[in-house]
Amino acid sequence: MGPILCIGEVLWDALPAGLFAGGAPFNVACHLRQLGAEVAFASRVGDDELGRELRRRLQRNGLRDDLLQCDPRLPTGFVVVDMTDPQAPRYEIVAPAAWDAIEATAALRAAAESSAALVFGSLAQRDARSRATIRALCASPARKVFDINLRPPYDSRAIVEESLGLAQIVKLNDEELDRLRNWFDLPAGAREAMHALAARFGLEALCVTRGGAGALALQN
Repeated sequence: MGPILCIGEVLWDALPAGLFAGGAPFNVACHLRQLGAEVAFASRVGDDELGRELRRRLQRNGLRDDLLQCDPRLPTGFVVVDMTDPQAPRYEIVAPAAWDAIEATAALRAAAESSAALVFGSLAQRDARSRATIRALCASPARKVFDINLRPPYDSRAIVEESLGLAQIVKLNDEELDRLRNWFDLPAGAREAMHALAARFGLEALCVTRGGAGALALQN
């Protein structure tokens, strides 16, 4: 079995307490590595100090950096987080950023072909360049894991719907499930909505996180 390939945004979150390395695919990769999984991570940073520090963070977390591309023009990803309401943070996701232009290099295509699973999200598909790369990698035999991450204004129904059609496993939170309920006329109950979503898109498994209330999982 090959490694798990996580692809998408890597960035700095600017919080009141300081700058923190983040991005959903980066966090997933770090957590999987902590659990002992073999992981590869693919993204793109700028040719700047923030990008170089992200490369060092990858290495510190035991992750390979050979699939971390360097963009000569676009800056490293940056997000300003407004914590005025701690229960509902607001995100200003700077655009464009280097992770908008991830290229489907020969090395990245080879990594996808040899991977056991490909983890990708919705936010990294806001730009046509990275979206095309992710779609190209989804042609690989790896099991596709779609991690929905709706951040207005980057919350396109069309991108989510197409990605659901590519995936076998999906992760989302309870607020995102509410959005999908409205988009796809899913039933009112969380479990019922999960069953309907899995049936509509032929999903093998589905996980809904619920903050302090835990999580719900469905496996077909």
